[in-house]
Amino acid sequence: MDFTIAGGVQPIIFGYRLYFGTMDGDAYALDMRDGSTLWNAPISGGTITSAGVLENNAVFVSVRGIVHAFDTLTGNQRWSYNTRGAITSPPIIHANSIIVANNKDRVTRLDAQGQVIWEQILPAPVVGGLAAAGNRVYVPAEDMVVYSLNLATGETVASQAVRGQSFRMTHPVVHNGRVCITSVQIPMVGSEYVMEGVMASSNSIEEENDNIRLWLQGSGTWADRSPDWQHFFVLDAETLEDQFLVASGPVDGCGYPAPMPVVNANGNVIKWWENRFPTVTTSGNVFGTNYSIDLSAVD
Repeated sequence: MDFTIAGGVQPIIFGYRLYFGTMDGDAYALDMRDGSTLWNAPISGGTITSAGVLENNAVFVSVRGIVHAFDTLTGNQRWSYNTRGAITSPPIIHANSIIVANNKDRVTRLDAQGQVIWEQILPAPVVGGLAAAGNRVYVPAEDMVVYSLNLATGETVASQAVRGQSFRMTHPVVHNGRVCITSVQIPMVGSEYVMEGVMASSNSIEEENDNIRLWLQGSGTWADRSPDWQHFFVLDAETLEDQFLVASGPVDGCGYPAPMPVVNANGNVIKWWENRFPTVTTSGNVFGTNYSIDLSAVD
């Protein structure tokens, strides 16, 4: 096949079928057993996000702001809905509904038939991903505020401002009554080498954690110390109050934000850390820094 798939797209698997969309403007369903194409259908303007499946709807969103629902078996379009603004984040499938947000400040919840349950206008565009859990929808908007919306009504029930310049290429992770938020740090996106002095002055993992927190508060003697490096936040799922300062510095490069955390089978929140004392990776320099980028759980 000759097509272009955006880097953020992940295949969606449902009923021995694999669904994905292309930047060229097509939705595909493949047979997982032999890789054959079961169907393909047009997506207006193409897509740069993953799809979703709700009942017999394969749901795709386009950069032209249109939500397409195709029959999972045949690829026939069942319905479409125009949100009137580019969509650059995947649809959320939650509570038998579809939730999308666009670059023109609008969050929309649709039912399985494509009927609008509610629409909410926020103060800023939404370019990154959303999350939903229980009766809440979590929406990071480009005014650098995380909004918690009531699932039933769309009303804002809580909000929390965080540091950063954008939420592009990030998404919230909800787990155990907390919402983990990753933002694009304000200065020098993707520059883990800026924390070299902090690493060099740390003689244990405990001291390293303390030093990183000082550095993120603009304290200590390191020349590049600043709160503006903070990009990872843990918020209460009900109130969105910031719970604590996580000792997490820059961990990626080439203009990319830090990777989002994941939750493993044991219920641990795992993320990348720059670390002088690694436990999973080996000690030594990696591209961009003299110290290791390690995998570790967040306490």
